[in-house]
Amino acid sequence: MDLLAKIITQMTKEEVRFFRLFVDRQDYAFTRKDKELFHLYREQGEGLNERLIAEKWYGKSAGMNSFYRLKNRLLAVVNKSLVVQHMEEDESMKLLYGLLIYQHHYGQKNYKVAAYYLNKLERTAEKEEQFSLLDLILSEQIKLAADYTTANPKEIIEKRTSNAKKNEPIAALDQILAQIHFDLKVSQNYGRQNTTLYEYLEQLLKRTSFENELKNSRVFQVKFFDAISQILLQQHDYIKLETFAQEAIQLFKKKKWFDKAHHEIALKMHTYWVNALFKNGRYTQSLKAAEALKNEMEKYDRMLEDKYLIFYYNALIINYSVIDPVKAISLLEKLKDERKIQAESFYFHFVLINLAILYYRDKNYEKSIDHIIALSTRSSFKKAAPLLQLKLAVLELMIRLERKEFEVILYRQKQILRQFKSEFESVEGRRQKEMLGLIGMLSKPKLLKEWKTRIQEFISNRDSSLPEDADLIDYDRWAKQQLQQRR
Repeated sequence: MDLLAKIITQMTKEEVRFFRLFVDRQDYAFTRKDKELFHLYREQGEGLNERLIAEKWYGKSAGMNSFYRLKNRLLAVVNKSLVVQHMEEDESMKLLYGLLIYQHHYGQKNYKVAAYYLNKLERTAEKEEQFSLLDLILSEQIKLAADYTTANPKEIIEKRTSNAKKNEPIAALDQILAQIHFDLKVSQNYGRQNTTLYEYLEQLLKRTSFENELKNSRVFQVKFFDAISQILLQQHDYIKLETFAQEAIQLFKKKKWFDKAHHEIALKMHTYWVNALFKNGRYTQSLKAAEALKNEMEKYDRMLEDKYLIFYYNALIINYSVIDPVKAISLLEKLKDERKIQAESFYFHFVLINLAILYYRDKNYEKSIDHIIALSTRSSFKKAAPLLQLKLAVLELMIRLERKEFEVILYRQKQILRQFKSEFESVEGRRQKEMLGLIGMLSKPKLLKEWKTRIQEFISNRDSSLPEDADLIDYDRWAKQQLQQRR
């Protein structure tokens, strides 16, 4: 990984603008090469031919050494620019910045000023429940006490011991959460959970969640929500998740814990609530909860609207696709023409996929396949998850079977089997391969004698680790329909 290229290509437009202003200050005046290299990485990323640039700028003899010095200098200033731009946006960064100020004055032996900043940092860290940073601040106070004797080290040590007790259950939660998130990432929410891990987490929460100090700790309750919601998602227990998310929202509102710094947890809670209501068949309530999510998104100058907009649209589409499919299609067609949707490839993919699915269910196969072709030929979709591309290819063949395009099916089937060979090793991939086999079998002029048995085995042999909504289209329902139609 090219660290500098990675950082520069991921910078937002606002960060690039700030960087340009930052480097034009006299203290950070750049040479022409520094600025030019920044823009080359911005345009080409990790694809930049560094050797070619190095030889062009410095010659062949010592080109790469000079180039690497230039890269290191640019990397240092880019990181400095990002820190300066964002250090007031996050409490942890503010505290770390304050520690840098303290360290400067401590190094200058200006102990009175250093003590002032440490005391101020201690109060902020306590208020924001930044227990790990508070431990660092208190350790610096103990060190300072040796040089600046107005503070009693015994009192500071007692504070540090008390803080460690508060931090212990939160640190334990952090460790468990890290494992949970890793498990979910690896299994894509479809694997069997690590039972021991979840049992231990549940026991930990039972021991700690009702202690007064932790019950009134926003930091702990945020992590508590994250942990429990992940367990309920992993176990597909949407009934408990619905109640848990609703109660968490009510608790945070009652304690006035939803503020700008914790805006994202509010949106996350509302998103879980919306989706759990849908999973439980409470479509009208889910739509009302979606509007509550939208209201939350509009707060703080819509600072996280772009990130959560897709969850709001998804809530509308999944509910209307059940209670009013025509309205769902109408909404998607409208979204398809919006510039904000077109500008973000992930959003545009979401719209086209859902249109293809809804038109398929409506038996409008022509429009369905038009949207599949429109999506599959987009360069951005070629970078999408291969499994998603495979599922869309299977949907295409399902439509072609309905249209009796048997020759196209046989040709595309061979293509798909070659293109997605590596995907067939996973549980979901094997299911897609089985579907391809069934479609290929049903598209032949003469059905095999065992065609009914093959379809029945497909239905009965479904891997229990796969969630019900693992497929774009319900394959089991499709298979049962094939049995009925071909009696």
